[in-house]
Amino acid sequence: MKKQLLYLVSMLFLGTICKAQNDYDWRILSSPGVGLFTASSNTYSLSYFKGGEISGGNIGERIYVATREGTGIDVLNATDGSYVKSIPISGSGFKNTKIRVTDIGEIYSVTMRTALSSSSDGQFITVNYLEDENSTVDALSLPYPPGMSSTPRMGDSFDVVGSGNNAVLFIGGSVTQSVYIYKRNVSDGVDFVREVPLGGDLAAFSISIVPNESDYSKSGFFVSHNTTSNDRKLFLYDEGTNSYIGYKMPLRIHDATATNNFSQIKYFKINNVGYLMTSGGSTESSKKVRVFKILGNDYTNNINYEEVRVLNSGSGADYSYVTGNAGPSDLEVSKEVVSSADFVSGKYTLGVYQLVTRNTISKYSLIFNLDGTLPVSLSDFNASIKNGKNTLTWKTHNEDNNEKFEVQRSDDGKSFETIGVEMSKAENGNSSAVLNYQFIDENPLNGINYYRLKQVDKNGQFKLYDVQFIKNGINAVYVYPNPTTDVVNVDNLLQSEISYAIYNAKGKLLFSGDSSKMMISISLHNYPPGIYFVKVTDNDLGVKNYKIVKQ
Repeated sequence: MKKQLLYLVSMLFLGTICKAQNDYDWRILSSPGVGLFTASSNTYSLSYFKGGEISGGNIGERIYVATREGTGIDVLNATDGSYVKSIPISGSGFKNTKIRVTDIGEIYSVTMRTALSSSSDGQFITVNYLEDENSTVDALSLPYPPGMSSTPRMGDSFDVVGSGNNAVLFIGGSVTQSVYIYKRNVSDGVDFVREVPLGGDLAAFSISIVPNESDYSKSGFFVSHNTTSNDRKLFLYDEGTNSYIGYKMPLRIHDATATNNFSQIKYFKINNVGYLMTSGGSTESSKKVRVFKILGNDYTNNINYEEVRVLNSGSGADYSYVTGNAGPSDLEVSKEVVSSADFVSGKYTLGVYQLVTRNTISKYSLIFNLDGTLPVSLSDFNASIKNGKNTLTWKTHNEDNNEKFEVQRSDDGKSFETIGVEMSKAENGNSSAVLNYQFIDENPLNGINYYRLKQVDKNGQFKLYDVQFIKNGINAVYVYPNPTTDVVNVDNLLQSEISYAIYNAKGKLLFSGDSSKMMISISLHNYPPGIYFVKVTDNDLGVKNYKIVKQ
């Protein structure tokens, strides 16, 4: 049972945070919840801020959580999920439907609007803006373009790229078959840039921007919806036609099954390698976070999306899934564009934050290699004697760019040599399924055989795993003196866990026990001279019987 820590902020704010024994770093359960987030709340969105200097001082990493129609935005500590405070947001309607935070701490919170009063002229959608969490709220009015439908429903999906006067806002909805792009104008609000028709598709729940560093208003973007009737597309700006071109997503991402159905999509880039994350939440099976690597960075070719990792893939035994969630949920990462300068000792740890509405808020960690790949996730490496042979077994839960496993052996636990190779069972070295491996050492050394695994990527990078050992062909247990006048000693040279027992000539048990001590002394002082038998059982060496004469 996972250890649960209670963070008592006040009588109004109580959160249950689970410490990781699963694949997450921390998890907040919706019952009792934290802030406005509960098992019945319409908490649909969250966003990450790296922390730093803001008005009022320096702050640490933050997660901002928005509950639609809520009285404010909840602020959490991103490192452990503990509650910090609430930011009051006044106003009416579906405020705080979606929230996004820039890399300098600016907060944008959308108030969803469901219809126009008559025509689009003079109508607008409200986005609440804060320079940082300690600032006052400035209600921005995003103008509707002329000719918009009288039922646009705007604000279900929202994303921001850039910051300050360079910020660009992308907004869509579950009825409007377009995404609208606005440029931030700090002096007098927000300017409308363009409408991007989605060709009959919807940006019902999620927009994730693919930044165009030269002009954020021409950035590409992914959109998602939580039904299988739409083609979740990628849209990229084309300079030649001064318009956006849409591309279908691969079937492996939306294959019309509840397990892989998703409402949230998140793009990020690791040292020039593109990735896409998807998640659902409308059913318990769709709460998984599925991570796809975009092979060759060819985003428009839908065969190039390779699933390399699955998060939140457990049975959910650590919490009871709450039904009634329409699937809006949310995904966020700690950094959307990671460069080589961000790596430390060839590794970079990306924080992944997931909201499953009415269920959980969770943090995961993905550790990337310098070439943008994910290391192999290996578990259950064991060495044992099976059917008289030294047998090594292990399993992988995820493989990314994996080529092989080298099996190495040593007689002293220090100097190893490769005695065999097991090639990756994953197709093209990539898999998010559990794969089982086995290797048999046909010619073990006489004595202690130390084994370790060396996992090798296709690019030559490798990782060494913990050493296991097997004892072969050695007499690790000695029983003496023989004959004896009193004490019988059992020397357990390897200090392994053994069981011992002493019987008289008629087979009656006199002593028994378990020990890992190097020497066990047993007195026969109270027993008559004669024949006695000592039985020693070792998990690796098996059962040994010794005949002792007491004089």
